Amino acid sequence: MDGEKLFAVVKKTIVELDGIGFKVIGVVSDNNSINRKAMSNFSVPPKLSIVYPHPSDSSNSLLFVIDSVHILKCIRNNWINHKNAGQCCFFPDFEDHNKFPLLEANFCTLKQLYDIESNGLTLKDL
Repeated sequence: MDGEKLFAVVKKTIVELDGIGFKVIGVVSDNNSINRKAMSNFSVPPKLSIVYPHPSDSSNSLLFVIDSVHILKCIRNNWINHKNAGQCCFFPDFEDHNKFPLLEANFCTLKQLYDIESNGLTLKDL
């Protein structure tokens, strides 16, 4: 499927849902180029944005939301796959990106925190 075909399907789905009483306020997807191309077609001329005119009512907006959970899962999976000691992920200091050494986040620390917290939970805590 290409961006134009996906756009046609998404637009038709939104309009038909609106026609039976549902109010579609946004489209959520991963950041795939076909998804971005499809969404860009909601504006004339096509332009990538996060807010578009709603196809059923141009006085309302249609939001384009990149699936943040999917992005976080990709970061987690990449982090887990690090083969260094402690499954460390290295990143720059966001205040001073020229500062060295790089900062470090240790996945083993998250595992230890999970173990500590999960052993302390009971059903009455939930």
